[in-house]
Amino acid sequence: MSSGLGSPLSCLLTGWGWVLLTSLLGLATFLGIVHGAPLPPGLRLLHVHGALIGGLL
Repeated sequence: MSSGLGSPLSCLLTGWGWVLLTSLLGLATFLGIVHGAPLPPGLRLLHVHGALIGGLL
């Protein structure tokens, strides 16, 4: 009954991987702010987009 989007297990693993990635980037941003060493603009941009997409899904 799969519509070609992959198995439920791969969907679950992809979702958890995305949550883990955005959580780690969020933690890195927080620690950078606390210690006075912010992330480079490229990583900050990646975190913002990851948080937005993660929040929408």
